[in-house]
Amino acid sequence: MIHFSAQVLRIPMLQAHIERALHEHFLFRKLTDTQCHVFLDCMQRVEVQPGDVVVKQGGEGDCFYVVGSGEFEVLATQEEQNGEVPRVLQRYTAEKLSSFGELALMYNKPLQASVRAVTSGTLWALKREDFRGILMSEFSNLSSLKLLRSVYLLSRLTILQLSHIADSLSEVSISDGQTIVDKNEGVFALYIIQKGQLRITFDTDLLMNPNVSSLKSDNLQEKDNSQSSPEFLVEKTEGSYFGEWALIGEHIGSLRAVAMGDVVCAVLTKEKFDSVVGPLTKLSQDDHKSRGYSSDFPKESAKSIDVSAFSKVQLSDLVRGAAFYVAKNLC
Repeated sequence: MIHFSAQVLRIPMLQAHIERALHEHFLFRKLTDTQCHVFLDCMQRVEVQPGDVVVKQGGEGDCFYVVGSGEFEVLATQEEQNGEVPRVLQRYTAEKLSSFGELALMYNKPLQASVRAVTSGTLWALKREDFRGILMSEFSNLSSLKLLRSVYLLSRLTILQLSHIADSLSEVSISDGQTIVDKNEGVFALYIIQKGQLRITFDTDLLMNPNVSSLKSDNLQEKDNSQSSPEFLVEKTEGSYFGEWALIGEHIGSLRAVAMGDVVCAVLTKEKFDSVVGPLTKLSQDDHKSRGYSSDFPKESAKSIDVSAFSKVQLSDLVRGAAFYVAKNLC
């Protein structure tokens, strides 16, 4: 049985391989760097063993796959005098920059062939719902989507959900030396730094809280303090975040955030988050129930997508390419 992992692409050499495979494919050939990086962030690792059937002829596909390692064979059952006979049409390997399942991204139709693992190997999968979400997102929101996916608590959400969250973000500007969060107030929202740098000081007790991962940084320093309770200091730069615990309803004080120069932050409150995708605690429970691609998250109906929404790819290219893939790959 194939196993879908939450692991995302982090190794540069592997990222480069998957990126080359995407650019070799007609669907992704004209991606901008930002678009490509968002797709890479969405791809999940799939481990297979010899004999595992990744997609089955006649079934419904919901993913596009890039071969990371191993060998795979394309099988199709064909009518002959003696009945139906399975035939091996071709083989996929990482060396060939092989990929398959692109028609599942565009059309909700039965698959024309099966793909089976010949050896143990690794695939990198892009879900249809994430592909649809990126197509439907305004390209100006892609940087926001990438920032939101960097937040661990949000990384399990689909692109469609993150796109809705991106539309709910507010923006706050802070001048040099201004306090954005005071110890007496507590943190009631997620803050993502879009520009500038913040200095955060907090009590030692926060490091013991499992929901405060953003403060456990490599540049954590103990602050010289004459008070009985020691304090720690961490500097947050562009692209980093803090306050994620507020999204699960945890209110934490004993923290102060001050701007080092002019700073711009994207802000997401729990109320905004809940109104878009529902309580994060429920989403976490649903996620633990099923690590595969079945979930209780709200999803778009599985209709054929409007490929013309992919503004960087010509519709004629998609039509010709899809016809070519149906004729040649049958999957």
